[in-house]
Amino acid sequence: MPDKGSVRVEEFGGLRVAHVRESGPVHEATPRAMRKLRGLANQHNLQSPDTRFLTIVHDDPRSNQTGHARVHAGVSVETHFQPAAGSELAIHDVPPGPHAVYRHVGPYKALRDAWGHFASLPIPAGYKLNDKVPSFELYHNDPAHTAEDQLITDLYQPLEAVP
Repeated sequence: MPDKGSVRVEEFGGLRVAHVRESGPVHEATPRAMRKLRGLANQHNLQSPDTRFLTIVHDDPRSNQTGHARVHAGVSVETHFQPAAGSELAIHDVPPGPHAVYRHVGPYKALRDAWGHFASLPIPAGYKLNDKVPSFELYHNDPAHTAEDQLITDLYQPLEAVP
């Protein structure tokens, strides 16, 4: 069950990520992409205390009958990082800008419900959703070393100011 926190507005500073792509039912594609990414991040020595992991979902799985989505699992990298030729990693720059942010504390399997709850909350005054930029999930702790009920995930929806 997702927590019932509130939405905050954050001026996201942008982030360069190395990512892998997967597609399929979002509940299958996301963990598959993240497993692959964590292996590649270890292989390429991309992890440090400041490393951030995230998932970008490029499609709304509720908008098609199959529930399929294109998913990018990403790990933050330095601005100069380029993956080796032939690597499964690609580069994506998550653009800066205002975002509505909702914090979910609990198991990843409850993230779909958390997104549903987030979508039911009012958009902060003075903003509207920016559908030109994808939403993403930012993971704050490592599921290999954190109890399921203590996992912290921030859900980000891009906003634009209403003139």
